Amino acid sequence: MYLTKDVKVLFSSPEFFSNELSQNWHTIEIPALCPNCGVGFGPTSVCRNKFSEEGEYFYFFTHKCNICFKYCLTLQIVSNDRTRLIAAYPKTQLRQFDQLLRDLSPEFIDMYQASLSSEQNGYANLAGIGYRSAMELLIKDYALDFELSSKEDISRLNLNRAIDKFFGNDENAMIPADVVRTFGNNFAHWDKSQKYADLETLKAYLDLVVQFIYSRLMIKHPPVKRDKGWKSRN
Repeated sequence: MYLTKDVKVLFSSPEFFSNELSQNWHTIEIPALCPNCGVGFGPTSVCRNKFSEEGEYFYFFTHKCNICFKYCLTLQIVSNDRTRLIAAYPKTQLRQFDQLLRDLSPEFIDMYQASLSSEQNGYANLAGIGYRSAMELLIKDYALDFELSSKEDISRLNLNRAIDKFFGNDENAMIPADVVRTFGNNFAHWDKSQKYADLETLKAYLDLVVQFIYSRLMIKHPPVKRDKGWKSRN
């Protein structure tokens, strides 16, 4: 199962001539996210080969990502005047995080990757809930590492209170964290508001939270430091 979207591709094939209006433009089904970089997908798609088996027609496509410029492969089966995705390679590409973040919060990394796998396999609700949980893990590990509160106090905070306590004085962190919390909560609700069920928006604001914490980790752990006696030499 894949989270997919439809795109129009120009290629010639007699199997599609049933619809004269389509001419050589046909709808194919592709992964919604690039399997290599995990970013929204707007690839250049090319039909490379085709074959038939017991009256069914299959197409082999390559797709060059417009973000990372890497290729993925799909196998499509003809269905009326369009194709249906039946296989893709690679299936899932995990996101790469800097060592500073991996050291700070291994549980955040695990939860994020599990959420990404859910998203790439078509389980948007699980992904949305998972990304929210991943952010909560990251914020609490950040608070513990920077000694913003005791472990006992941090463990008693729900996400809303944690955001207020640790990000309340900085809108650059508080606003995106609140967006992720609100959108993530909505994915768990039976009566979903479409306004707050946008997975791409949730991920974009989660990235802002990650970058906020990562920037503080970089400052806390610089690759070089000033000599303690620099003032006396200037």
